[in-house]
Formats: sequence, structure tokens, C-alpha cells
Amino acid sequence: MLTTSFNDLTIAEAFGASAIKNTCNTLFKQFKNDYKYLTELYMVYNWKIWQHYEKKNNELVKFYTKKWDDLYAYVCEHFTKEQLHYFYKITD
Repeated sequence: MLTTSFNDLTIAEAFGASAIKNTCNTLFKQFKNDYKYLTELYMVYNWKIWQHYEKKNNELVKFYTKKWDDLYAYVCEHFTKEQLHYFYKITD
């Protein structure tokens, strides 16, 4: 892992929805110009979806799924060909 994103979101979850949302926004702003970090954030969202799916926490599943979808759209629009190659190689 390149970042502490998973742990950051796990900590935020203890403080509720606004803390999770703020952490997601902060992580995106910090990583916006680093395709490797954004790729990892995309994977973290996926892990969080599955973590909360297993716990039957539908609210967090929906939230993380939305963030995951939004980040994928951002990746498709902003990553270069080489960055997309990295993204698909890592997330495959």
C-alpha cells in the first residue's frame, strides 16, 4: 500500500457520515495529481464496499459505491494512456 487511505476511512467511520465524506474529499484533493494514489483510493473504495456489504451496512455500501463510480469516471476522463494502463493493470 502506498497510502493510509484505508485506515483513514476506517477511523472516519467511527465519527459518522460527515467525517467519512470529509475524509474522502480530503483524500481526493491530496491525491488528485497522483495517478498511483488515486488508483489505490479506487481500490480502497472497493474494499470498503465489500467490508460494509458483509456487515449489511447498506448506507455505507451505497456511499462508497457512489465514490467508487465517481472516481472511475474521473479516471476515465483525466488519466493519460500510460496512467490508464497502470490503473487497469493494478485493478484487474
